[in-house]
Amino acid sequence: MALGMAEYRSGHYAEADAALLAAERGGKRYRRVPATSSFYRAMALFQQGKPGEARALLAATEAMMEPFPADEKNPLTGKGTSHDD
Repeated sequence: MALGMAEYRSGHYAEADAALLAAERGGKRYRRVPATSSFYRAMALFQQGKPGEARALLAATEAMMEPFPADEKNPLTGKGTSHDD
């Protein structure tokens, strides 16, 4: 995932897409890797001139993301939350 993010930030969007897809598929045991990788992939697709694919991927990514905390003043009270949230 870090390689894909670095490729994205360097403007290498096709390489970022490939690395992030691999991270998304291989990182399923880590809770945050698939959604974060997919989100960056959507941005890379948009930068490659594929806005339709990017929007579809973003919609799918939003469906897998954790919801916002119920109590915005105390966001770490939910089940399984940590400083990474």
